[in-house]
Amino acid sequence: MTLQDNAQVVLDLYEAFNKREIAHAASTLIADSVEWVSVPFGTTFHGPEGYRQFVEGWATAMPDSTVDVTRVIVNGDSVVTEFTGRGTHTGPFITPAGEIPPTGRQVELQFCEVLQLRDGKVARGHSYFDSTTVLRQLGLIP
Repeated sequence: MTLQDNAQVVLDLYEAFNKREIAHAASTLIADSVEWVSVPFGTTFHGPEGYRQFVEGWATAMPDSTVDVTRVIVNGDSVVTEFTGRGTHTGPFITPAGEIPPTGRQVELQFCEVLQLRDGKVARGHSYFDSTTVLRQLGLIP
């Protein structure tokens, strides 16, 4: 695949989140053997179902959430993205420390993801974000 093809796969993944076509993305853009790591939470998800679990956690906590991609860097089969996630915390947010009940607060969070593609699908993903910023915006810490 070309560099442009690899970038498009990743952009399609984010667009699927915005459209809530998560199941479709998991079945068409995610490799069966994917390993997805939420670095701040120290959790690892496996396979398309694991990817769905990670992404749907955000979509459940903030049903109106969207992502706005601001940068895409491609080097061979590696794609690095920066994006802003925005949403209103109106659903339960499941974290490794337990469930955070809805606060009704707005969240705006910067993300960076490092993705490895294989055969046109995401085979590995590392998601980076500042968990303290999330907690502060939810009003859970000063």
